[in-house]
Amino acid sequence: MQVVKTEFVKKKVFLFSYLCAFLYNLPGYYFRDDASKIHGAIRNYVADYMKLYYVNDDALKTDKEIQAFREQLISPRSLEGNRGCGMQGVPDFDSIENLSATLSSFIFICSVEHSATNFPQYDQYGFAPNYAAKLNGFPEEQFGSNELNAALPTKREFFSTVKIMKVLTTVLTNNLGQYEKEYMQAMDTKGREAVKRFQKVLKTISEDIDKRNERIRQENAKPDCKVQDYTYTWLNPDKVLNSISI
Repeated sequence: MQVVKTEFVKKKVFLFSYLCAFLYNLPGYYFRDDASKIHGAIRNYVADYMKLYYVNDDALKTDKEIQAFREQLISPRSLEGNRGCGMQGVPDFDSIENLSATLSSFIFICSVEHSATNFPQYDQYGFAPNYAAKLNGFPEEQFGSNELNAALPTKREFFSTVKIMKVLTTVLTNNLGQYEKEYMQAMDTKGREAVKRFQKVLKTISEDIDKRNERIRQENAKPDCKVQDYTYTWLNPDKVLNSISI
């Protein structure tokens, strides 16, 4: 039984490794390319900022506030008393590396991942035949020349979807790395310098994405272009927000 289980685990690991290698080398996967660049910029920014206040791991271990923050993250959720977040997999904050990785993940999820999934919604759902938010009846079982139209949302449902998507995709916070004036003023000089370095890296990433998309448009415009590629703009730092905005 143990041998069978071991072989099963080996196959899962092999399949996962193969899938990762495939996705890593998949051409035209611009979400992967742009997200990786921004994640690296966030990770470097967080590490850069933390070095200003933690000279070594021991300084982090004795920081009662940051240790209490971790306890709040991992404590079970409760309707009474001091509520926790019930998060699993949060590493011990016993090293600057662990804390840096955790904070980078929080920022990445609330900014990059949210922006990439939230803001394209209007383009996806705003035209029902493209990506209907609702289908009526049982389309997979319906046949006939008019059954597809019958499955599409009604006029009321269509406009309701449009209104919802417009609200969900409303921009309510600043772009990534662009902080409100009061936050910048509350930082010390070294903190503001770290932010400026972060902004400079994001600007470079934005310029690289613009150049790539322009190359794609030029290739698509060539008379001998048989297969057109799509530009990808949703993870241009100019479109990525600092946090979830709904």
